[in-house]
Amino acid sequence: MPPPFRFAPPPPEPPLVGEPPSPPALSPAVPSLLSSSPPQAPAPMEPRVYQGPENQYYYFTAAQVQRKKGNLDNAIVLLRKAVAQDPESFYLQRELATVYIQNKEDEKALEVLEGLLQKDPNDLKALILYGGVKQVRKETTEAIAAYEKILTLDPKHQRIYSLLGGLYMEAGELDRARDLFHRQIANFPGSYTAHFYLGKIHAQQHREKEAEKEFLKALEIMPDRHEPVFELIKLYESQGRTEKVVSLYEGIIHTIHPQPIANPMVNYIVLGLAMLFEGIAWYFAFTEFTKTKGKWGYIEAVQRGKDPTMFVVLFEDSAAMLGIVTAFLGVLLVDHTGILIFDGIASIIIGLILGGTAVWLAYETKGLLIGESANKMVIDGIREIILRYDGIDNINEVLTMHMGPDFVLVNVSIDFRDNIPAGDLENMIARMDTQIKERFPSVKRVFVEAESRRAGRPEPSAKENHDDRQN
Repeated sequence: MPPPFRFAPPPPEPPLVGEPPSPPALSPAVPSLLSSSPPQAPAPMEPRVYQGPENQYYYFTAAQVQRKKGNLDNAIVLLRKAVAQDPESFYLQRELATVYIQNKEDEKALEVLEGLLQKDPNDLKALILYGGVKQVRKETTEAIAAYEKILTLDPKHQRIYSLLGGLYMEAGELDRARDLFHRQIANFPGSYTAHFYLGKIHAQQHREKEAEKEFLKALEIMPDRHEPVFELIKLYESQGRTEKVVSLYEGIIHTIHPQPIANPMVNYIVLGLAMLFEGIAWYFAFTEFTKTKGKWGYIEAVQRGKDPTMFVVLFEDSAAMLGIVTAFLGVLLVDHTGILIFDGIASIIIGLILGGTAVWLAYETKGLLIGESANKMVIDGIREIILRYDGIDNINEVLTMHMGPDFVLVNVSIDFRDNIPAGDLENMIARMDTQIKERFPSVKRVFVEAESRRAGRPEPSAKENHDDRQN
């Protein structure tokens, strides 16, 4: 216990305003003019001593002082005395458990925390400490149970999502981890950790496009972090996308070890010429795309077009132009500010532009790679032509598939009336074939199936007949 405080005698109080000052007190060492007795030596004064009360507040405060000094053993002794003074205080017991954890005394910390959780199983702060101790001790099942209970009681503990998701991933429960990180994003849309770990999960499950999307989102949230960049590099290397790997590597190297630009004017000239040549290529691509898109808008033409050469060249040239502009701005900022890191940041942004363009183009063209159905306009037009004919009870199905940009295969299942002669049926099918091909020149093959309507079979919806994004 620290020594008691010692106070000097208090000074005399000053007089009130307007009150004449009191005459000075006569010193005992000065002979009194009013007394004829000889002077006497003054009696020694005992100092006034203040003794602090030894209660839980005193012990807690003294423990915090010892804790700040690094004397954890002393802090534990004082906190135990504080708990003895107030054994019902959850706060004091949690503080004691925290100091036990800092002092590497996990067993004693668990003893305190388990006692608290027996009294109140929903004590969030005790559950957080308990889960952390169990995680450090590699007792994964108990740690997961504690973290899951915390999120059940309060789903706004952002750090718990990351801890629990990491435990799921360590246990190989990737689906549970993925669902958990999606919940985290729903509660915290700007969570870097959730997007980063979702990318790692998708990469482990061989969903490269989803992994790339999540890593790019993580970089968008925190552009100065290198972990998503390295994950993207591994992803691109596995796919053989060398140009993106080189751009990202260069950006990281220039960010970590920035190098001064020897001659900025050379960079300006090279980038200016590159912008000129790329701009000419972009202009021709844009002009051709404008001609071929017809009455559709630009985005609609990309989504509904069946010829990828219409827009792939345009968007590749657009990405190249953005990359050149980004490189120019990076050189300009380094030249005028002297901050070398701008060069590395520009290289990383260029890599992200290239990667994002590749993901978007892959998304827009994936249907053409596996066989995409015709547009809704074509399917509705085929139905309209067929329904003009008498002798048709029902159109069962209209199936279409693009074999190429201008080659559509059509297969129609029709329920004809039973009383139609075979010769008339053949003529009817031939006229249908001719009219469909005349109205839609991209339709090269038409197959008509005479099939009775199946009992209870619903009319196929538009979603069943063609790609969702054509609706």
